Amino acid sequence: NDDTMLGKLLKSTKDDSAVTEELYLQTLSREPTDKERETTLKYCKTSKNRSAVFEDLLWALVNSSEFSHRR
Repeated sequence: NDDTMLGKLLKSTKDDSAVTEELYLQTLSREPTDKERETTLKYCKTSKNRSAVFEDLLWALVNSSEFSHRR
């Protein structure tokens, strides 16, 4: 959905690394580590559905223990 934060981000940003960084900043208030970025970008390459990749990442971040402790 283009009306959501994620939908707007995906529509305005074609660089998957930049989307990854923005999702980490929005959810955990930090940049992804090199390993986290690498894992996400590898996942992007294995999927034909870009929005599904970043929906998965967003849910993983929101459901992480780090998110629970930062909020």
